[in-house]
Amino acid sequence: MSHKVPVFVFGALLWAALGGVAASEVATLQKTIDGKAAEAEQARTALADAEQALARLEAEQQALEAATDELAAERDAALAALEAQFERVVADPDTPLQAELQAYRAAASAQARHGSTLTAQQEQIAAARTRLSALRTEAETAAIDLAKLRAGLDRARAQRLLRELNVDGEQRLTNAISCAMDETIADCMERGEQTARRVARNRFAQDLFAQVTEAEVVAKHQVAAGVEPQVVESTITDSGFRGQGEYFVTMTASLRTEATLTDACRLLGLSEAECQGELPPDRAAAAAAPVPATPPPEVVDAPDADPDAETVEPVAAGEERYQLTVRSNVYYDEVFIDGVPYGSTKLDVMLPPGEYDIEVRKPGHTAYRERIELNGSRTLRAQLAELAEP
Repeated sequence: MSHKVPVFVFGALLWAALGGVAASEVATLQKTIDGKAAEAEQARTALADAEQALARLEAEQQALEAATDELAAERDAALAALEAQFERVVADPDTPLQAELQAYRAAASAQARHGSTLTAQQEQIAAARTRLSALRTEAETAAIDLAKLRAGLDRARAQRLLRELNVDGEQRLTNAISCAMDETIADCMERGEQTARRVARNRFAQDLFAQVTEAEVVAKHQVAAGVEPQVVESTITDSGFRGQGEYFVTMTASLRTEATLTDACRLLGLSEAECQGELPPDRAAAAAAPVPATPPPEVVDAPDADPDAETVEPVAAGEERYQLTVRSNVYYDEVFIDGVPYGSTKLDVMLPPGEYDIEVRKPGHTAYRERIELNGSRTLRAQLAELAEP
């Protein structure tokens, strides 16, 4: 028997109030990155111009040095001619000496001017090399700063996606299935209700993932990431059999997504290091490498990000890290590690060993605070009590 399923769905997502705030923060950070990108581009251009100027000075110096021997030979020849003529003057005082003396003076003067020019050229080259070194340092610093900002964007993108994913919603639908020939009435009814809940969950997920900022990126990793909303509560408002063994269910379902920061990173295709806002080894090496003489191709701006996201220095190769898992007894809380927001529970994060201040907050509740020594993977279960109304 066919199991073709007609579905009529009406859904709504209740986006978190932080969405507008996050968009504003993202725009602010994007301006910072744009400014740093322009600064890095200017530094690269200035460096390239300085390298070209130095190359011209060095080429001119080579030409001057090539003329040095020629001018010295001309002076020596003039001097020899003068000395020979002087010997003739000694023998015959009436012998003229003026032409040879003038020729020697001209050759000696030309050699002296050439020496002064060569000295000045060497001084210009030394100054150009000093300026070039300063510009290279400036360009390398700008490139490293820009690389760190862009690395911080990865974590900020995950934080933004986490805000967009962890929302409540409702689906109202009518779904019908065809009962199988060997299926009991009770089994068909149970399968109909389960199918309606699954349809509600799938439709909620479809609407949710289609509305996130980086929907196209998320779509590529959604299946592998395995992030799914859950049905919190469902109410059947109507149901029954109709036609030839068809069972329909009209249902209102309340749903919620409880993704972690790690989930958000997987959906964006980010590695663990990128998720933490760190420079992966290849990007760290590229940032620290000497700036090339010619400007590289224009860097495409990364997506928007949260300006409050901490930029973390690259982790040394081989540094050990442990997983910290934070759970709590409430929804829509926020976890802070050493004052830095890491999103809501359930939270799984990889950290280097050491001491950390953990805080879990939610408006209207007492905050959970604990200082821990992380020397192995561990789980914290925060208990937040609701504050009494005044």
